[in-house]
Amino acid sequence: MTSQHKISQETFDETLLENEDLFEMSPEEAITETISQFSQQGITNIETYILTSHPNSIQGKKEREVHKVFESHLNSLDELIQSDGKVDIAKAIGGSESGSNSIEKVMDGLDGVLKFCNGTFEDEDTNTNMDTNM
Repeated sequence: MTSQHKISQETFDETLLENEDLFEMSPEEAITETISQFSQQGITNIETYILTSHPNSIQGKKEREVHKVFESHLNSLDELIQSDGKVDIAKAIGGSESGSNSIEKVMDGLDGVLKFCNGTFEDEDTNTNMDTNM
């Protein structure tokens, strides 16, 4: 069984920007070259888990912001999952916060994840729908 190597979003973005700068590439060329470089190193299917838009483009900035919000929703829910995979109801209801705040946090997390998965995530700053089907 071979292990599937992965890279972080930060590594991809840094490599892309470095390729663009060092080799005086257009943004599109830098994206293609960066994907190719990682593919040659055995890091495949990058498009399935990395945002491959240019990090300095309007689209790239929006996608990365949406992704950060999505991750924060996932992380807030992940804090409630025990090592055996069960949900820590006591923590969800009471936790160190007041009960209603914790329940609100859970509901916000679930709502955010659901909206992201359905492609109806709304940018909280502009109240405009963001395309989450990357």
